[in-house]
Amino acid sequence: MNCGESDTATRGFQNVRPYLHTLHIKDLQVIDGLKCEFEYCPIGEGDVDFPTVLRNLRDYKIDAVISIATHFKPESGSTEEAMRINFANMKALIGGVGD
Repeated sequence: MNCGESDTATRGFQNVRPYLHTLHIKDLQVIDGLKCEFEYCPIGEGDVDFPTVLRNLRDYKIDAVISIATHFKPESGSTEEAMRINFANMKALIGGVGD
């Protein structure tokens, strides 16, 4: 997403699907993808299309480990708070995938 590829949730997923066993989850807002300029933000608040990614994992029965990252800093600067925010946001996104 942050290296100029504009279709990571569908075409990018298909490219890596046979090799996918772990996802290191984080979210970001792309400023200039070709220049690799971006800012990290809480999961679900950036440009990553998590609903599509999660549906792909479900639909293709991918049994991958999801690792949630805390690359953004909340106002408090607490990495623990960042993890709590990202975990809650990811749980909500997973719950919203539906059938």
